[in-house]
Amino acid sequence: MKIDLRENRLSGQIPDEIGDCSSLKSLDLSFNQIRGDIPFSISKLKQLENLILRNNQLIGPIPSTLSQIPNLKIIDLAQNNISGEIPRLIYWNEVLQYLGLRGNNLVGSLSPDMCQLTGLWYFDVRNNSLTGSIPENIGNCTGFQVLDLSYNQLTGEIPYNIGFLQVATL
Repeated sequence: MKIDLRENRLSGQIPDEIGDCSSLKSLDLSFNQIRGDIPFSISKLKQLENLILRNNQLIGPIPSTLSQIPNLKIIDLAQNNISGEIPRLIYWNEVLQYLGLRGNNLVGSLSPDMCQLTGLWYFDVRNNSLTGSIPENIGNCTGFQVLDLSYNQLTGEIPYNIGFLQVATL
């Protein structure tokens, strides 16, 4: 089952009852005016593969319970007002391929665990308030095709093994 309501003028919050759609595989509510937190009930969607909520007015943290969705391949939360840190548990989702978090209010540092995602090819955290250094093991993220860390507050040295990346866009 797929719910595609992108590019409308929808407002309000994502209802908690969305978690009752047990056969939902794709949820696309992008380019609307949806506000509020991402409901924790989304973690009940065990068949969900695509969660696309970009370009809305969502606030609050990224629910760490998203890591409980075993088939989740795409998480696109770009261009919202999401705050807090990127939950480390997300980095242990073995099937995650696309993590789009650009243009939010995320803080904290990048976890070395990001390289645990062997299937991840798209990692975009551009235009947030991330601090700290680029993880030293970044060169081990061999699946990345797109890695965008720009417009943050990262410090320190560029890791020597960054040249091992086979990315098309860095």
